[in-house]
Amino acid sequence: MIKRDKNKFVVGSTESGVGSPQSGCLSQLQKRNVAPENMQKASLLGRLALHFQAMGFTLNLKPFAFYLITIFGLLALGLNGQAQIYPVQVTPVLVPPYSLNTSDYYNGTTERLAIVLTNTDLQKPVLSVRLRMYIEGQNAKLQSKDGVYYPTITLDAGIPQRISLGDLAPYFNVDNLNFSGITRSMYAQNSKLPEGFYSFCFEAIEVYTGQVLSRKSCSMAYITLSDPPLLNIPVKGESIASREVQNIIFQWTPRNLGSPNGAFNTEYEFTLKELWDTGIAPEAAFHSTQPLYQVTVRPTTLLMGPAEPQLIPGKRYAWRVRAVSTSPMGEQLDSYRNNGFSEIYWFTYQSDCRPPLAINSSVTSGRVTISWTPDPTNNGTPAGGYTLQYRERSLSGSKWYSVNTLENRAVLYDLKPGTTYEYRVGSSCVAGNIGIGTDQTTYSDILTLEISGNPNDTRTVNCGMISPEIAIANRTPIQALNQGDLIMAGSFPVKITRVSPSGGGWEGEGYVTIPMLGQANVKVRFSGIQVNTERQLFAGVIETTYDPNEKQIAAVKEIYDDLKGLVAGIINLIKKREEFTDQYKGTAADKKAAAERNAEEDKAYDALAQSPYLTDAEKKELKEEQKSKAEGYAGLAGDKDCDGNEIKPKKGPYNLFLDYRDVDCFKEKIAKATKIKEYAEKAREREKSLGLEETAHSYKLTKATTFLSPANKIFTLPTDSKIFFYCVDYTSFVNGALYGFALPNGDYYAFKPRDIVGSNFSGYHKVIGGTFGEAYLDNNTYPTGKQILTYIHGFTDETTNENKYQLIEGELDVTADQIDSKYLSGKAHDFEYDTNGNIVATVTAKSPCKIKPQKKNTEPFEINSPGKYTAKAKFDKETNKWTAEVKLDPNLAKNPKIEQKAAAFEKQMSELATEKLNELDGPNGKKTQSVSDTSGFYVKDMNGAEWVRTIGDLGSNVWEEAALPKDYWNEDEVSHKTSTVRMPALFTGVGDGVIEEVTEYPQLIKLGYDVATKEKIRTALWTSVKNISLESIKDASVKFYEEKKANYTSNKPYILNHTVGKDAVQLVSVIIGVGGIKKVAGNIDDGVEKVGKEIISEVDDVLIKQLDGADGLAKKSLKEAIEKGDFDKELVEDLTNEVNDIAVSKGRKLSWDEIKVLFKRGNDFNDKGRLVYQFNEVNLVDGKRLDSYIPGKEIVSRKATTLSKIKSETFENYLKELTMKYQKGKAIKSLKYGKGFENKVLEGEYFLEIPTSNKLFFEGSQKFKDLAKKYNVTIKYLDE
Repeated sequence: MIKRDKNKFVVGSTESGVGSPQSGCLSQLQKRNVAPENMQKASLLGRLALHFQAMGFTLNLKPFAFYLITIFGLLALGLNGQAQIYPVQVTPVLVPPYSLNTSDYYNGTTERLAIVLTNTDLQKPVLSVRLRMYIEGQNAKLQSKDGVYYPTITLDAGIPQRISLGDLAPYFNVDNLNFSGITRSMYAQNSKLPEGFYSFCFEAIEVYTGQVLSRKSCSMAYITLSDPPLLNIPVKGESIASREVQNIIFQWTPRNLGSPNGAFNTEYEFTLKELWDTGIAPEAAFHSTQPLYQVTVRPTTLLMGPAEPQLIPGKRYAWRVRAVSTSPMGEQLDSYRNNGFSEIYWFTYQSDCRPPLAINSSVTSGRVTISWTPDPTNNGTPAGGYTLQYRERSLSGSKWYSVNTLENRAVLYDLKPGTTYEYRVGSSCVAGNIGIGTDQTTYSDILTLEISGNPNDTRTVNCGMISPEIAIANRTPIQALNQGDLIMAGSFPVKITRVSPSGGGWEGEGYVTIPMLGQANVKVRFSGIQVNTERQLFAGVIETTYDPNEKQIAAVKEIYDDLKGLVAGIINLIKKREEFTDQYKGTAADKKAAAERNAEEDKAYDALAQSPYLTDAEKKELKEEQKSKAEGYAGLAGDKDCDGNEIKPKKGPYNLFLDYRDVDCFKEKIAKATKIKEYAEKAREREKSLGLEETAHSYKLTKATTFLSPANKIFTLPTDSKIFFYCVDYTSFVNGALYGFALPNGDYYAFKPRDIVGSNFSGYHKVIGGTFGEAYLDNNTYPTGKQILTYIHGFTDETTNENKYQLIEGELDVTADQIDSKYLSGKAHDFEYDTNGNIVATVTAKSPCKIKPQKKNTEPFEINSPGKYTAKAKFDKETNKWTAEVKLDPNLAKNPKIEQKAAAFEKQMSELATEKLNELDGPNGKKTQSVSDTSGFYVKDMNGAEWVRTIGDLGSNVWEEAALPKDYWNEDEVSHKTSTVRMPALFTGVGDGVIEEVTEYPQLIKLGYDVATKEKIRTALWTSVKNISLESIKDASVKFYEEKKANYTSNKPYILNHTVGKDAVQLVSVIIGVGGIKKVAGNIDDGVEKVGKEIISEVDDVLIKQLDGADGLAKKSLKEAIEKGDFDKELVEDLTNEVNDIAVSKGRKLSWDEIKVLFKRGNDFNDKGRLVYQFNEVNLVDGKRLDSYIPGKEIVSRKATTLSKIKSETFENYLKELTMKYQKGKAIKSLKYGKGFENKVLEGEYFLEIPTSNKLFFEGSQKFKDLAKKYNVTIKYLDE
């Protein structure tokens, strides 16, 4: 049987208070109808009575109760009478679902935050107020600034006023906020809060006096993101047997149920892809393949039956699930980490490895025997054996527990009574499959079995207490027991980890599995036990000891993840060892402590033995020392002498333990074990000599992951690899690259610290015995094109000053030169990546990196650009501020267009340079984070001195050229690729055009600076102008286009787009009339925004005029819908003829409601079509936008039409538009797909995709078929 030692499982108790003086006192007060607030005060009297009782006194409060309550009541009235009364009542309301994106609280159409203000002061019928906002959480605090302009809120007495959405926008503006716990730059990047509990508080402030007119009122919420689903079956790498009738179950577990937003609608987007290239990691192949089957469902189980796409035996498939939450209004929510995407799992659809047959289960004496028959087609037992998997049926979303065997049966011991289990058995036809990371087993269907009995059986619940004993008839002792064997103690299985014969029985250690503790393995020890031939315990005791620190849990290891920590840990162990041996007396407690000390030191020995900085010979010496040390501790813990002979203690009161034991011998063996400290220090010195200073715990990969080497070469590491983080100076080393890793087999590869930017990166070298060995060879093959990569972004947290590393997932268009080196070597250089990508993990350094910028430089400095400008900066120690002065070179030619004097330019440049120096703590202090997005904006990460130079270059260029620097946008400029700032050519064209109209040229410097440094300004302005194109100019005014078309002959997209941007400004001036842009725009920012809006508005007017079939109200409503973004403008173009045709057939103009139905159909059809293709809404060089594209194969236009309701002329227009608008050979310029389409042209055949409901009509209409043949267009069908 299993028994527990004394003082086991001590359960603390909590006083209930029933019958206590407190509860009695409160009961009496409740009977007297005493107010709750006075009951709280009275309860203090009860506590006071308890204290007196504890000292031996009895305090009778009954005679005084009435008077005391009266006194407390008067005190409460007095306090309440002094409470301040405010004239304004503020009630903030947070509306779920809650969002971490602060922009959601003032954007969109659905309220997420509302503040109700009520003027309760009837003596002041009108109050003018503004708000003061506080957003306070554990990790971040935001407070609106005073002293800036906010719109005035006028409150009429007694009338509540609701403030929400756009009214709150000024309070969330980055320039109007003070920050704590989060930096201004972090907030400016994405306006996102860290996860946690937040209070949104508001006060009303009188506009003219600044007086607080309300209490600080709050609304609170816990705001967090949910984890994406966990995939269950098929398990990763599984093989699925093909069947005559396809029947495959996919199952996943949601992880949003505990989220505050979990109550909102959740759908699951299931995606299945066939993997053609099996030579690369399945995760990488998944991202370069079109979906085979994609569907959105609400349940967490999906059945692929005969009605779904049929899978091909022998092929590999991968699947993924994305969780998508929507609000009650249908808006998609940002509620999940990783955008809701689960891990990618894959399986092989097998026809040549069948699961076993005739699977049966039988339950006897608390154990379950499951047997089966091999499938004849497998020719007996498969090479990899069998795997039995089981789990509780009620926890069908949980992980499987596995048993591997080469036999046709398996026995389960640790199942709970009164419980139903699911199980399945699989065959593995791959030799050596048992124990590898992914499951290549072909499983049977899921079966069930039931364990009879009471689920509350005390043998299970009481963690090993067995009552009564089980009668065992077999008393024949087993002849051999080995490490790893399983024996039964009662109904509990015990796994043996150490065993040896002892006095006719067995002694050793092991662990027992406790299902109620989540299958925890609890350590046990035994001595002199008897086990029969059926591996059942029939005599003796197996003990398990309770430890409040849970050290009894088996396989719990103290983690020594780096040498620095290991050395410190070993020094501490040696100190503890000496203290222990000095005080050792041989008591039972000392014996127990000796065994524990040995186990603790073994962890350090085992960790050091894995170090790549020791030679094999040194590791062998360590093993020998570890064995000798263990013998010493075993001697102190046992009853043998130093020669291994068992001894018996002498009896008598004067015979001390130390008189008859070889204690000195044992202590000497322990004391001599000093190589562990010597070799740990030696390994640490070797690590430092190689320059590999690790700063953070390693990160273990949970999936195959693709990285970039410092030479910009891609490579993929398998699941369970570890990546390492080093102390490197990112002003010299490539940021974003991986510098070191360990493979699952323990081989450790690292960079050579001399491989820095500008030199040759020689690859990752294996670290063996403290020296660099052979270079890592990557034998994977990779395709060119888009792939998901993970960047290692190192930075210093401005708030905590901690070194941190972010694993950021981003999409990269892989080129041939990134896959041309198996050794991942080449010239090391910086590369660009989006720091706002999907952050998979953030790792914080254990200690600050020693390679830091020098101490804060307060010395004056000067930057000279000969013939351009001179910048001087100095630090004022009294104000603790920097001041910069930028002067233009007197010989620098001023552009004739510029009317301002040099002083105006110099003032603007000096102010901006001063602002940046103070923001970044001087010339060589902090750095701004780099910016790189798919729109074409790029800003290098720069320190203060680099920003001063960038501002000087910008200002001097505007003075000389009256335009933004050409190297910002013109790819022909030699300095374009090395420019610290780059912008889309279209944007700079609009900016250059507006400044010619406004003529306030210093503003152009401010525009360039603001766009480079302020994400909100950049986004807002780009949103206004990004839809300007050659096509939109032509749509807005054919006459203007004809006059200017001679300008549009360049075959270089950046030249063409810059020209289009400038001409757009002229067109808007023509539209506005006298005074042009200058009349409506006070500054360049307003002008840029106005140009974008006016062009689009004019295009809308021209477009809507063509809708002859719509009534006046429909046209007006349609323009409003386009402006709000509810309808795609290109969809309006597509449906214009269809609306007109339907109106003719009806004999009247269509109403707004009828048109909305058509447009909703078009929108929905486009949305569904985009799910089928990888590349959608592909922009061409002339601004036209193709619906979908399969490079080199299909040029696809999509129309949600009903052919039977339109004229043949309209159908012909669709075909003509497709072939003329998207001519083969036309250059592609689609920024959202990065450089993947750079220098590429349209290639392939033409396809018109229409709803499947048209198939019968089209195939029966010879006229329509002839038209399609005439234009050489193939008709495709897509279900709506």
